[in-house]
Amino acid sequence: GVDWMYRYPVPYRASGSASPLFYSYDVGLMHVLCIPGTYAPTGLDSPQYQFVLEDLQRLNRSDTPWLVVQFHTPWYNSNEVHYQEALTMQTDLEDLFYEYGVDLIFN
Repeated sequence: GVDWMYRYPVPYRASGSASPLFYSYDVGLMHVLCIPGTYAPTGLDSPQYQFVLEDLQRLNRSDTPWLVVQFHTPWYNSNEVHYQEALTMQTDLEDLFYEYGVDLIFN
């Protein structure tokens, strides 16, 4: 459901996003990028991928040297029920995260 959007408003417009599903913000020396991950398409031509790419390209590491990405479904886990659940997302985004030097991922 979308109940969370009414309970927990997110700063998606301020980060240039057209969707509350992906957004970013700065906190002190940290830039936080929040995405739905596997809950929306992640291919090169998807809105999610394009937002991630544009956000990372705009990032000024002098102002915010720490880059944190937040999404739900973990890429690496030992839960057999969810084994490789996020493999497509990982294939689509992992190289981009390495290229831009993501420091930490929260799942």
